[in-house]
Amino acid sequence: MSLLEDKEIKTEDKDDDFKEMLDKSFQGQIYFTPGQKTSAVVVSISGSQVFIDLGGKREGFINVSELIDESGVITVKPQDTIEAYFDGTQDGMMRFTTLINGNSSQAIRYIEERAQRGETVEGVVNRAIKGGYEVSVKGIRCFCPQSQMDLRPASDRSVYEGKTFDFKILEHKDKGRGVIVSRRIILEEQKKKILESLKETIKEGDEIEVTVRSIRKFGVFVDIGGIAGLIPASEIGWGRSEKLESLFSEGQRLQVRVLSADFDSERITLSLKALQSDPWDSVEERYPVGSKVDGKVVKLMPFGVFVLIEEGVEGLIHISNIGEGKRIKHPDEVLQQGQRVEAYVLSVDRANRKMSLSLNSQQQKEIAYPSIGEVLEVAVLKTMPFGILVKINPDLTGLIPLSDTGLARGEDVKAFFTEGRLINTVVKEVDVDKGRVRLSRKDYANKKENEEYKKYMQEQNSMENKKMGLLGELLEAQLNKKESASIG
Repeated sequence: MSLLEDKEIKTEDKDDDFKEMLDKSFQGQIYFTPGQKTSAVVVSISGSQVFIDLGGKREGFINVSELIDESGVITVKPQDTIEAYFDGTQDGMMRFTTLINGNSSQAIRYIEERAQRGETVEGVVNRAIKGGYEVSVKGIRCFCPQSQMDLRPASDRSVYEGKTFDFKILEHKDKGRGVIVSRRIILEEQKKKILESLKETIKEGDEIEVTVRSIRKFGVFVDIGGIAGLIPASEIGWGRSEKLESLFSEGQRLQVRVLSADFDSERITLSLKALQSDPWDSVEERYPVGSKVDGKVVKLMPFGVFVLIEEGVEGLIHISNIGEGKRIKHPDEVLQQGQRVEAYVLSVDRANRKMSLSLNSQQQKEIAYPSIGEVLEVAVLKTMPFGILVKINPDLTGLIPLSDTGLARGEDVKAFFTEGRLINTVVKEVDVDKGRVRLSRKDYANKKENEEYKKYMQEQNSMENKKMGLLGELLEAQLNKKESASIG
């Protein structure tokens, strides 16, 4: 073989080797079009890039920022399989992305799978927006309508911001662009289970422990294992309800009694008062008539003042028992609200929860009340828009209503009933408990007229009887005269 031939043979061998290498290279080459989806295994994580195996000894990369959750933790590790989309080349390497419409394909798949199975997702409330709230689920912005955030929407919408809750997916579309979630559905399911449990464990008359949830003017809302109950202001205690904010605080534990439990309408009424003894049960023994009591003026009224003797027990000092014998127009001329006073028990009515008091012991003396129908001469004290105040005796005043003055329409009341004038009246009504006596001048006039008429009729009858007597005597004399003449 010649040298030339040998050289040609070697050249042909080299060409065959290059061709084989080129064929193998093309066999391992993988081509992608922009947006093409692939499923690849994570090879390694280095710096800001996650490298994936594309097959044929080729690798691509994904920016690690796409695979970090809200806590800053990388969500993948080597040997995990992820889905990604070809995004182009960078520095001679193929770049892929997991984002669809700016959202992670993993997060989108998570939401779709959870929605399909009816499972909950965990979301963070970013902020309150028009009509609802922006909620982040795996980095995807979702919308929660205001009506779906809670069972009863909070007046301050910001209370939800920054908090993490479980949500149900109501709707999802457009690859993460139209996700609507609800927290209320979860709460309603929980509430239904709690109500079913409470039906079996709570009944009227039970004593239970509750937690103060919120305080209102009309009562206190409490938590009963996740369900709201109400302690009305009237059931706080036997005494006057003070400002409830000063008596209770949110989170406070209370022992209460169940007054009523309507689980169908979710109305549970509770009472603190029911666990306290009624102070009026033994009030007659503790405050007998004539005893001295110490109390605080809690309310001033035109007719008298209410005095708090103990929690749940109040007594009334009528205005007639305040002025120490002097006539006053209003109790505030003598007493002030909040003032401590000593008083004396005049009467106790346990059945009607009433106690009558007197400001001083001198007024404990028995007041002489007149009888209904009795005629009294009284002295005018003052003319009022509603009638005439009169003095019956040193300890008692009375009232002649305008309708009982007996004056004609248009007649000057003040001119007739001058202060100090003595007039005759008839007693129409007596209320010993309230110290009230109602009098009538009109009834007195009618009574006087009737009496005079009776007297007149009696006099007329008497005169007729006398005339008849004289006539009888004359007839008898005439008969006697005739009889004597016949005999003679």
